[in-house]
Amino acid sequence: MLQQLGSTGKLFLLNIINQSWKQGRTPRAWKNAHVVPILKEDKDPKELKSYRPISLMSCMGKHTQRYARQSARYINFDLERLQKYCDTWKITINTDKTSYSIFTLSPKVTKQNLNIRLLDQQLKKEGHPNYLGVQLDPRLSLIKHVANLKRKTTRRLSLIKRLASTSWGSDMDTLRSLYLGYVRSVLYCNLCLQASSSKTVQSEIDRVQNHALRFICGGMRSTTTAACEILGLRREKATLEMYEIAQRMNPRHPAKLLVENWRRKYRIQYITIMHHITTLQEKCHLSNDRKPTCRIPKIPPNKEMKSPEVITHLKNQDTNKKTEPALLKLEAEITILTYPLAWIHIYTDGSAFKATVNAGYGVYACFPDGTSREIYGACGHSSKCQTIMYNSSTGLCTPGSFLKSGASGAALEPSSTEGDLYAPSSCDTSDGFYLATSGTLSACIMTSTFSLNNPNARDFCLNLGAHLYVGRSIARFNLLPHGITYLIGLTDIAAEGNFVWQDNGHIIDDSFKSLLFWLGEPNNGGGNEDCVTVRVVGAAHYANDFPCVYYSHRFVCERPML
Repeated sequence: MLQQLGSTGKLFLLNIINQSWKQGRTPRAWKNAHVVPILKEDKDPKELKSYRPISLMSCMGKHTQRYARQSARYINFDLERLQKYCDTWKITINTDKTSYSIFTLSPKVTKQNLNIRLLDQQLKKEGHPNYLGVQLDPRLSLIKHVANLKRKTTRRLSLIKRLASTSWGSDMDTLRSLYLGYVRSVLYCNLCLQASSSKTVQSEIDRVQNHALRFICGGMRSTTTAACEILGLRREKATLEMYEIAQRMNPRHPAKLLVENWRRKYRIQYITIMHHITTLQEKCHLSNDRKPTCRIPKIPPNKEMKSPEVITHLKNQDTNKKTEPALLKLEAEITILTYPLAWIHIYTDGSAFKATVNAGYGVYACFPDGTSREIYGACGHSSKCQTIMYNSSTGLCTPGSFLKSGASGAALEPSSTEGDLYAPSSCDTSDGFYLATSGTLSACIMTSTFSLNNPNARDFCLNLGAHLYVGRSIARFNLLPHGITYLIGLTDIAAEGNFVWQDNGHIIDDSFKSLLFWLGEPNNGGGNEDCVTVRVVGAAHYANDFPCVYYSHRFVCERPML
């Protein structure tokens, strides 16, 4: 009957069969069969086993099955085309390394041997092929692959155990680094594929992961798995990353077409990666506004990028810095006029090149549309001297030591017979710092309005490019606000009774200690008072030692003068 169809009917029938193959679905009418019992020869008609059931199936269903059986013939046809291509381009295929595999949920189809030939040789069948480090099986359950991962990671974990013991061996950080690079790198191989395996298969890898974490962290065997890292979350992350990469590819890329045209197949015992992605999309609420990723450069590979031509001289090369300024300007303008107007003109004098002191930078850019932009700023630092002494009689400058009074950079009262004291240096007043002065002393400090213990206060100051306040003389404590107890950078953590400054490790002597500390201090009460606070009231200084960690105080940070 089907042979009597015209060309239009046959084309329509072919389209139906192709759609059935692409979607993996068979129309229900093709599966229905009319069963007719036929009595066997010389058998009792009253017995049920005396009849032979004959199934009358749909013609379309039987034709589709015949088409599936002929799939090997189409594979051989494609291999012949491949062979002709290789012969044309002088390529040889190694038939000893070429094999075929069957992937299906049907055990009956798995056992079939297909007649697939290449270069007039029968190709061998491989039941569990290895592809990019993954051992596949006909049902794609990854049982073999996971078993290989478990065996490999268990062997490597046993080697790491040799490096540790209850009384000797590597510390926790070393064991963790070995585990991350030697064991977990194997467990995380093809995480997105592991998501399609069953929970029983995944639990085999999870046991190795949990066992390793308990060993490294020193946990007991009874430690619950909820306290360990959940490997399933990393599988979900890898699956979503693979999906997002495919969605951002070229619209005609096969991977993008696969994820976009996929349709859910409601099968109870088989869940693919796309089934998991659909569930995760509903869970994570992924955005549909994706920007495509360009993986192919716009410049053809047969073209070489041309390096820009950098001109470091004027058109008249005889012109230099010694030329008269008016003539130099004229030559510069003539050189600029030789450049095309369609170019972007960027000018800089390079004044900050390798400069570290009193430097700055400036860039001026002109665009073809007539707009321009200036970029400039200061860089480097000024002199390392805190002050400069200027003698107007001799016209000489000598480095000073301290700031007398007044604002930074202003002429101050004479502090010696050499002349007036100037302050070219300044205080970086960002982050709440200010210049504190008292007599001939100055410091760039920040006083906190909140309390921290010594370690946290020290880290807080370091993040601001400073250190806890250091008072190398009793007079320097007059720079601090009076009447408030502050934590300072003085400790005796290294050796009890030897108080050192945290910036350079200098030990204070007994005379300085007696002037700084309050009566009866330091007493190391409780045996753990290793840090120091100070409170200035008028001309008196009340310093006290206290525990570094358990108590918090307001503190003072000090920055170096610029």
